Amino acid sequence: MIRSNKIPPTFTAPRVLRSITTDSDDGTPSTIPTSPPYKRVKDRITLNLLHDLQEVTSDNDRYYVPTSTTNPLFDSFTITFDPNNHAAVVSVFQITISTGHRGSADGYLLIRRIIARARELLKCPPGHNGNISVIYVLVCPEDGSQHRWTMPKGWNENNTANNQIGEGFCIRVPSHYLTPGPTVR
Repeated sequence: MIRSNKIPPTFTAPRVLRSITTDSDDGTPSTIPTSPPYKRVKDRITLNLLHDLQEVTSDNDRYYVPTSTTNPLFDSFTITFDPNNHAAVVSVFQITISTGHRGSADGYLLIRRIIARARELLKCPPGHNGNISVIYVLVCPEDGSQHRWTMPKGWNENNTANNQIGEGFCIRVPSHYLTPGPTVR
């Protein structure tokens, strides 16, 4: 995604085609879908982010969905741990069919709490704080339109211990893949 120079930024996914046309080995055009169907491989865990994050574990095969249906900034997240390097990546997802999405700065506090939990789970040696980064992933339809995720005010505030600033990415999927799967508790 393209990140604006403004603070807070807007992440913009450029317009794209629904498929990519390439030349095959024999020179004839071949169409490749941009989103092949993939099997769900992560357990979906629902949790109350305002209460207790003890259900967030160092298991890389978990996809976390807040119990609140009106989360102020994002819909779900995953954490990918690399304990050998004392590192983790928090991937924050916003799933939308709208061409523009805005959120509340209240979501930054939740992201900083998730980062703090990831740092706790890394169990770093004394004197090592761990390397935790955040990426923002906009999941939107593969409809050829331009989509934007505008971050709320507060993007560059309260970032000393658990920095929520990160890069933006876009995953475009056919709209029939934007349906919920089974929940594991």
